[in-house]
Amino acid sequence: MSVQMKILKVIRDIIGISVLIVTLIMPNTVFGKEDLALTGEQFLELLKPVIAKLEKEMGGKEEYPLENYLLSLNPKKKVSRAEAICMFNQIDWYYRGDFEEEDKYTNIARYQRLGDLSKYSFEMQRNLMEAYGKGIVVGTSKGLYTGKRELELKKGMTKAAFKKMKVRLLEQKKRREISFDGQVIRTTNLPKNYKSFPYVLEGYPNSFYEMAFIYQRTMHSKKPVIGDQYIPPVNMSDQKYMDQDKFNLLKKGYSVVERNLWLKLNYDYRTCKKKWREELAKTYCHPSGKEGYQSELARIKEYQKKAQKNHVILKADVVTADPSSLHYSRVGGYYVRCYVKFKILSADVIPTVKSQQQNEIVYGDDVMISGLKKNRSIAFCFDYSINTCRDMFSDKQIVGIWWDMIEDEMYRVKEWKPEDSFGDKASTGYFVDFD
Repeated sequence: MSVQMKILKVIRDIIGISVLIVTLIMPNTVFGKEDLALTGEQFLELLKPVIAKLEKEMGGKEEYPLENYLLSLNPKKKVSRAEAICMFNQIDWYYRGDFEEEDKYTNIARYQRLGDLSKYSFEMQRNLMEAYGKGIVVGTSKGLYTGKRELELKKGMTKAAFKKMKVRLLEQKKRREISFDGQVIRTTNLPKNYKSFPYVLEGYPNSFYEMAFIYQRTMHSKKPVIGDQYIPPVNMSDQKYMDQDKFNLLKKGYSVVERNLWLKLNYDYRTCKKKWREELAKTYCHPSGKEGYQSELARIKEYQKKAQKNHVILKADVVTADPSSLHYSRVGGYYVRCYVKFKILSADVIPTVKSQQQNEIVYGDDVMISGLKKNRSIAFCFDYSINTCRDMFSDKQIVGIWWDMIEDEMYRVKEWKPEDSFGDKASTGYFVDFD
């Protein structure tokens, strides 16, 4: 018996409700409206033709009958969405085998993509995350830029919801596509430049994608060549242009960006001391090893001295980075696009952009954020520079922040530019490439 079979059998024992699989062969049940919650008896009645179809097309396992691995349901009680989703995943597993994308499952848990799992057993959580990872159920977004979903697990399972899940169970091509890091991919109402990206996420608006890349804002002496001066996100997975080992490391390690920005934008001069400084320093690339790390610590300590004197307190509401945006520009290297929303809760003096001293409010090499005022929410998108480097603590290749630049005005572009439209001397580009 496989591990999955054992897990599902444990579920059956844990729930402790009498099994009513016999309902699958009972006479037809009368149903109410599409939006009314189904009882256990009604739900199992609807499953009868679904199971019959799968049995005919794929065949069962005589040694291990399906009913031995289905979640137990009370015939008279309403079926919750949690119970129904688990049942759909168990049926999918029974006929199609184990969920093979273990990395995706791990990332759904790691990034806490589903926000309503904590009150369920480990076995049920596993089934719920697998059903989500397969695209059988996707729930609703918990807000733009969050990457988190709500499956509404406590609500009753309706006939309308059953029909939608049924289609995705029977026809795999009808399932929603989920990214490697557990986010729902959008296939309709796409941005104008959607072909520049490997996929577009549902949790991000078109404006996020339609910002010009830094290489499009760069003034070049001649038309840049893909693979040399720039690589769009969609071409990063092409070995003609990009070393794939490095690309995969950058893609999987992008969360260091969120860690770095979360630390910097949740700063309190009263409580952020040595531990905060050390954690922040670990998010940077240090080509010179221990010496570079110590140098970063020293710079952060200088920031803390000034922030202490200025009584700086920052609080972030949202910090997110999108791995589908990973791209390359000869100016600054590899970038991942980010969105932040934060406030300055306290500061005696707030420098202007022109002062070039805003890195005394938000730690960084180049910080230029317009409209900074106490207790005002500031939200904007920007591209953040990352690279791979050898970790001095583990001696492994890791991803870290490279060019520590946070500038909102630089990336605010109202009109989308075609992929082959690059800056020239008449443009608003910020850099000159002297090829």
